[in-house]
Order: sequence, then structure tokens, then C-alpha cells
Amino acid sequence: MSDEEMLQHYGILGMKWGVRRTPAQLTRANGRAGKTESSDEIKKMSDSELRSKINRLQMEKQYKQLTSSEISVGRKFVQDVLTNAAKQTATNYVSKYMTKGIDAAIKKATGK
Repeated sequence: MSDEEMLQHYGILGMKWGVRRTPAQLTRANGRAGKTESSDEIKKMSDSELRSKINRLQMEKQYKQLTSSEISVGRKFVQDVLTNAAKQTATNYVSKYMTKGIDAAIKKATGK
């Protein structure tokens, strides 16, 4: 069989013919390609390079913590309303069933 007569599939195994990958699938596949750093690369780094990388990561983490702690007024209001509503609901539920339990105990004690 010559090369001209041979049919080869250069697609993705398990994927149907004529189906294209979504942009999300393409991004995931491209993101995995060169993202991981092996431990060999870290071992080859000098102390100063490693310190600078660690310092950079710590500064990014601190920046994220400082900027993300600011909650908008609307969001804070909604959180407070939901928290108060949950507390009131729990209080009503507990008092309702405690009243039923106390009434049942009184009826049992009095024999009625």
C-alpha cells in the first residue's frame, strides 16, 4: 500500500470525526503543556534565584489578601440580612418544637 492510498487519522483518540474541540478544551490542553516545574529545575536554581521567587510569591499572596478583604457595602448588607434571617428562623424553629415538647411533658405528668 502506498502513501497515497493510506488513510491516517491525525485527530484525538476517542473523539468523533468532524467534531471540533471547544475553546475551553483547547485552553485546558494548552495550559497543561508547559505549566509544571520539575524538581530538577528547582534544584538547579541558585539560592538568590530561589529567594527572589519565594519573595515574589509571598508578596503576591499578601497583595491578594490585602485587596480581597475589602467587601462592598451591598455585599456586606446582603450577608448581614441573610445571617439575621437564618438566626431568626433557627430561633423560631427551636422555640416551636420546645413548646410542643414542654406541652407533651406537662400532659404526661398531669395524666391528661
